[in-house]
Amino acid sequence: MNQIRTNLSRSAMRMSGAVALAMCATAALHAQVVVKTIPGDPVKIESGSIAGLALPNGVKEYLGVPYAAPPVGPLRWREPQPVQAWEGVYQANRFGNKCPQTADLTPEGMSEDCLFLNIWAPATAKAGAKLPVILYFHGGGDTGNSGARPFYNGRTLAANGVIHITVNWRLGPFAHFASPELTAESPFHSSGNYEHYDQLAAMKWVQRNIAAFGGDPENVTLMGLSNGSIKIGYTQASPVTKGLYKRVIALSGSPIGGGAPMGTSTLKESEQDGQKFMAGLGAKSLADMRAIPMVRLLQGVPDLTLRGAVIDGYLLTDTPDAIFAAGKQVDVPAIYGNSRDESMSSLARLKTVAEFRDAVTKMAGPKADQLLKLFPVSRDEDVPAVATRLANAAEFSRQMVGRARAHVATGKTPVYLDMFARAPALHGYDLPYWFDILDLPGAVVDSGRKIDATDHMIAQKMNAAIVAFVKTGDPSTPSLKWPQYRRDNEVRMVFGDTVQPLPVDEGVKFFVDNPDIKAPGAGPAAGAPARPAGAPL
Repeated sequence: MNQIRTNLSRSAMRMSGAVALAMCATAALHAQVVVKTIPGDPVKIESGSIAGLALPNGVKEYLGVPYAAPPVGPLRWREPQPVQAWEGVYQANRFGNKCPQTADLTPEGMSEDCLFLNIWAPATAKAGAKLPVILYFHGGGDTGNSGARPFYNGRTLAANGVIHITVNWRLGPFAHFASPELTAESPFHSSGNYEHYDQLAAMKWVQRNIAAFGGDPENVTLMGLSNGSIKIGYTQASPVTKGLYKRVIALSGSPIGGGAPMGTSTLKESEQDGQKFMAGLGAKSLADMRAIPMVRLLQGVPDLTLRGAVIDGYLLTDTPDAIFAAGKQVDVPAIYGNSRDESMSSLARLKTVAEFRDAVTKMAGPKADQLLKLFPVSRDEDVPAVATRLANAAEFSRQMVGRARAHVATGKTPVYLDMFARAPALHGYDLPYWFDILDLPGAVVDSGRKIDATDHMIAQKMNAAIVAFVKTGDPSTPSLKWPQYRRDNEVRMVFGDTVQPLPVDEGVKFFVDNPDIKAPGAGPAAGAPARPAGAPL
């Protein structure tokens, strides 16, 4: 049976009265959409009835589902508010708007009305099935991205019995602006943490609604890469998130364990930065700020976009490192990992032995000889590969091994560590393997590279491991025995041309043991190799 979309204007849907009805009717006249309906739809959730799409493999896809009211007008820089209930059937057949951003990475429309999530569910999923759930947090450095990237597609996970969800949240100045006026009007006496509050709202939405799609609200795994992984670290350090998830999978980014690119600030510091932001825009009050057009805010002070979190006394009471050291984190089983060759450091640009030794000496000082023994090089032609390994050890591997160490030091739950090593093992290149979507158009960044049987073997093993993990808390499968990471047995599962557990490199341990030694010139601005176009952050 074909069905016509009846609620094309999401903004109109949230309004009330004759104006909203007129807008919806007008929209329906101009843009009817014929879709293949899902048997058993519509699904009843707290805000109304919802219908999705049936994919060729039977997986159920619900796109652009609102989890909070549009944060516009007086709700700009407010904690997310409930979705207004609608009448009729909400046709969840396309991605919702992406949030305002300067790194325009996806083709959806851009709007402050952007708090949407997307759901992939198994063909046989039904209310009461209690299927495991993954809630995926995207990356993008707080400057761009959305839950619509092809790298995040959940069709294979759903085919394997897991409900997969991606989510949008506020970015840049819409996420990080703080001011005394905002703090005063907040019920939590907080400002500047709006992306974290959006993520919290999405987690709570899942608790209240995912059972209607067949999911188990008591078995939710948070997963994220890059900035998404960093956000999960703050979530683990936040007392208000306890009970909202059961496990985490955090990849290539951490605010815990050293080397994090985005740290915390105090509420006072954030308010002071916010006042500078206002001054730069010529605004004298919060009312002025809420009246400024979206595009002009995006053109404001760039530094306001690169934040980790605000220690506001409610969402976050201390730095994540301090929270973990005190054993006050949300203690859940975890997979932590990264890719072998990812780096944002200028170290990766080195070409000669002389350059390499000079850089190591400047970086490590009196410990340079020790580091040069761990990363030996005698020929110029070997420098790029060794320098890349060094940069990775100083950055992403240090972050994730340090995070694992912090976890097991005070936690009681198991940790599993991994490293993706199938060349090119760059930042985020592991995602289509984890999700086993190598054949999905747009999912593989290096589209010119031939995908062969080895790639598919690795993807199947990686996907089976996370399916096992979200179902049981252990990523081991009949074909893959994945040992736990322990302080006295630092091993990680390496997914490369061969798949096997291997000891953590001594070079990585050096950087974890020496947190004051930093990789030089981190970031593209310092001349590091640029992120490949379309890379899955």
